[in-house]
Amino acid sequence: MNLDAVLTLRDRLKHDAALTAFFNSRYNVAAKHFIGYRRTQNAADFPSLCYVPVRRKKAGRHQERTVSVIVGLNESEVTDGVFAGVAQSEAVVELIEKALIPLQLGADLTVDGAWIVNSDLGQRHPFYETELQLTLKVTQ
Repeated sequence: MNLDAVLTLRDRLKHDAALTAFFNSRYNVAAKHFIGYRRTQNAADFPSLCYVPVRRKKAGRHQERTVSVIVGLNESEVTDGVFAGVAQSEAVVELIEKALIPLQLGADLTVDGAWIVNSDLGQRHPFYETELQLTLKVTQ
């Protein structure tokens, strides 16, 4: 399995109308989509979605690829004790989850319906990164 599955995932999210509308409404710009990851301190690099191939597993005709989708935001606001970076990261993750329905990305490519979400806990405020780790399944 090459990067085709990751590129298909990226294209699904890059062209999702609700996700695009969110970024344009909140940040007045479309999110940047990168295959790979670079930790940045440059506010101009946000918002972003990074697609990081983490692990590959093959068993006969079936292959699995674990991919981390890292949501990167620049949010400095705090309202009623809630950091905007935390709230907006949660909103983006929910939009990504909705964009992945249906779980079928292609004829032989599906997304496993179980995924893990990890937050950076705002350690680099105002920069926030939240990881959505999911598994792509390919049958060849």
